[in-house]
Amino acid sequence: MRKLGVLLVASILLFVFGVGTFVYEFSQISPHQMDLSQETQTMTTTMPNACKLYTKTYLSSIGDVHVVVDEMVEDDKLQDDALVITYPKMLHVVQDEDQLDIQMDDYEMSKDFQTIFNTFRKKSYDEYFAKNNEIHVSIRYGKALKDKITLVDDYY
Repeated sequence: MRKLGVLLVASILLFVFGVGTFVYEFSQISPHQMDLSQETQTMTTTMPNACKLYTKTYLSSIGDVHVVVDEMVEDDKLQDDALVITYPKMLHVVQDEDQLDIQMDDYEMSKDFQTIFNTFRKKSYDEYFAKNNEIHVSIRYGKALKDKITLVDDYY
């Protein structure tokens, strides 16, 4: 009976030690912040006869973000209904007829065991951020779109 008591106490101590170690290791995981504004990519598309660009969007790992248009100019070298948008690489532009929505691929800690293992092994995960909660883009457009681009400060 005494051996059973000692075995029970030892089991409880090992369990408490294991849980404590897990909590400590989990607390050491820190975000690896990735600046959205560093590198850009360009998308060229044609628009029917007008364009709505949604300038307030929800990006899953950083919350509400406003799209700031740094430059919006008519370009004589472009086809009349062409639109060229330059935006940060971490994003993609979704086009639905005359609507453009800037989005980011959702990042969340995957339920895939390999991803969880890699996160614990390197003790970091990717966390995107935007300075002042803004994403900066520039737009060039053809003659047919002059005064027909609407910036909509709302969710898609």
